[in-house]
Amino acid sequence: MAKEFFKRANEEQKARQRRIAINQINRQGTNMFFQAIESGKIDDVEKLYDEGAKLDIRTTSRGMFSGNVPYGTGATPLHAACLLGSPDIVAFLIARGADVRAKDDEGHTPLDYAILSHTYYEQDYERKQTGRFTFQSTVERAQAKVEDYEKVIQQLQKRGAKPGMFAMPDKFKADKPPAPPRPPSL
Repeated sequence: MAKEFFKRANEEQKARQRRIAINQINRQGTNMFFQAIESGKIDDVEKLYDEGAKLDIRTTSRGMFSGNVPYGTGATPLHAACLLGSPDIVAFLIARGADVRAKDDEGHTPLDYAILSHTYYEQDYERKQTGRFTFQSTVERAQAKVEDYEKVIQQLQKRGAKPGMFAMPDKFKADKPPAPPRPPSL
C-alpha cells in the first residue's frame, strides 16, 4: 500500500514537472506549445494541451523569432496558429477556450495575424499564377495556403473576433460572402 502511494506521488510529481516544462518560456520568448503549433501537427498540440499547456501563455520577447515565425510580444498560442494559417489547430484552440479577442502588446488580435498572413499569401499566390517558370504543384500549394487562411478568418469571425489594428478585407465582411476558390491556372 505504501509502495503504491509513493508510486502515485512520484507520477504526480513527474506530471507537475512536465506541465512546468511545457509552459516554461525559452530564450526565444516562446515555449514547447508554440513549437508544437509551429510544427502544424495537431496531434502534438493536443498532446501538450492534455499534459497542461496553457492557452493564455504569452510570448515575452519583442521582435524575436521562434523558428522562422516572428511574434509580437504578448502573442498567445492562438495568435501563432492564426499567423501560420492552421485551421485544425485554430479550431482546436478555440474549442478549448482560447480568447479570440486577445491582443498582443501592440494591440494585434489573432484575426489581425490571420489577415496579415492571408494578404501575404494571396499576393504570393497571384505572383505564382503569373510566373513564367512556376510549377503547377507550387501554384496549387499556394492556393491551398490562401484557402487555409480563409478558413481561419471565417472560424474567428464565427466566434465574434474583431480586428484590432487592421481593416477587415472586403471579401470577409458580413454583407459580402467570400469569393469561391480560384481554379489553378493551367
